[in-house]
Amino acid sequence: MAQQKERSDKAFDETQPGSIYLTRPQAASYLNVPPHWLANNTKIGPRFIKIGGLVRYSVAALDAYMAAHECRQ
Repeated sequence: MAQQKERSDKAFDETQPGSIYLTRPQAASYLNVPPHWLANNTKIGPRFIKIGGLVRYSVAALDAYMAAHECRQ
């Protein structure tokens, strides 16, 4: 199981080619939310890119979404 966690962490390394855009499960893991939350909140959730039937989230868009919802309390 530790190897699986290590592999999933590498998916978020922005220095690796191809890791700028994440799949819905990868984006959900990055945000620590269930994947169905992203699927159900396409209007109010983070911006995404849709090409055909594929949905991808940029790491920059995920970070911007989190920063925009930052609270002081």
